Amino acid sequence: DCVTGEGILTEMQLAYTVHARDMLNERRIPDEWIVRAVESPLRTENHDDGTTHYLANVPERGGRVLRVVVST
Repeated sequence: DCVTGEGILTEMQLAYTVHARDMLNERRIPDEWIVRAVESPLRTENHDDGTTHYLANVPERGGRVLRVVVST
């Protein structure tokens, strides 16, 4: 099952798995950080499994890097 995320993405609609939503809640990661990482990543990585990883700094967490994994 997937849960649709709130965001301002124009080209891509994000949907979260239940596990992903649980981890975001547990780690207190708001949707806006996910959207920001996908829209303005520092770096993207295309993996052999068909996923794209978006990496972005999170100033609200002291500049820690957030990795958002997207499968299409």
